[in-house]
Amino acid sequence: MPKTSQSLNDFARPLGLGALAGARVLLIFILSALGLSFVMWLVAVAKMLPISTIPDWATRGALAAFGFPFEQADFVLSLPPSLLSLVVAWQMYRAGKKLRADDRVPSDDLLKTQLLRLTGLSLSVLIVIVVALVISGAPVTGFGICRSIILLLLAPAWGIRIGAEHLARWCDDRMSFAWGDAVEDSLKLVSRLLIALVVAAHVVLAVAVWGSFSSAAEVVSAYSAPVIAAVGLGIVQLMFAPTVWAGALTWVTGFPLRLGGDIHASAMSGFEGPLPAIPSFALIPHISFPEGIALVAVPLIAFALVIAFSESATLHNAVVAGVQTFIVLALASLFFCGGIGPGGLQTTGVIPWMFVVASAIWVAGGVGIGLGMKKLRDFYVSSSTPQKPDSESAR
Repeated sequence: MPKTSQSLNDFARPLGLGALAGARVLLIFILSALGLSFVMWLVAVAKMLPISTIPDWATRGALAAFGFPFEQADFVLSLPPSLLSLVVAWQMYRAGKKLRADDRVPSDDLLKTQLLRLTGLSLSVLIVIVVALVISGAPVTGFGICRSIILLLLAPAWGIRIGAEHLARWCDDRMSFAWGDAVEDSLKLVSRLLIALVVAAHVVLAVAVWGSFSSAAEVVSAYSAPVIAAVGLGIVQLMFAPTVWAGALTWVTGFPLRLGGDIHASAMSGFEGPLPAIPSFALIPHISFPEGIALVAVPLIAFALVIAFSESATLHNAVVAGVQTFIVLALASLFFCGGIGPGGLQTTGVIPWMFVVASAIWVAGGVGIGLGMKKLRDFYVSSSTPQKPDSESAR
């Protein structure tokens, strides 16, 4: 085979593999968006909406998941439905994971192959998003661009592990083999830490529901059809579940949440002013509740238990996994703020930089406590194990 043809094949093959992976992600996402829009259309069938509403809603919903504003009359949705954004990030991460270069790729060509596969994957999805933006006329904002970069570029790059081998080799050369191995082997620990944080958020929310259930029930009962309202509000809140988790964990850390306009709420201050009739908002105490800061121990304990009881959580693995977890949470903070309605509700959610600081507290504190627990456990096990006499061990 001529050298030029071989070079072209080496360029086109990884690019095509990435584009094929992107097409699979798009197929799943488009069918899901159309299916969800069809269900919404059936729910609203009494309004006699035309069937062309289905692709219109699907397009706008998909753009909202990527962080672009959804405008309808005086209603603005610039807060992404973070559960859908999480699904997109997971699909892109999985697509990137499947595109990891195998051991047959020479080390010198590994980075180039990874970049070409990432380019094919991200570009194929980006083209469809750009077409959707043009067709819908949705505004392009800085937040939307940043969120799209995270979903289209950084999520699959993390799955492909671009540069991980080179970073591991640098750690081997400059630090030690333990740090190099940690760069390549810490992914499972990162996923366990993130799952532990989700569990911690549910524990905090369970405490909030237990303490403010009557307030949430009053919100639902104020609707003309409480049962239907409960189902509808439940579905809507489910779409924003990660935002609710982030808000609950931020509140117990003592940082304020934006509840619309100039209304801010935290465990130290409470808040004054009317809130929209949403059960999640009704769970937030109106008065200061400094005792709630004790719940910050929940995410710390969750992280500490993962580190303490994971056999793979060596010092090096735990530190590298903690850094990666912090980066994921810092990037995710951009999806937890925006608007969910007209007027003052155009500023709602967590304050990103405060969520980043809170994430640093959870990660650093939890990983540190976990490593301490692990060291104490190992010390206790070694000291409680009976030592054989020298005479017996010599036999």
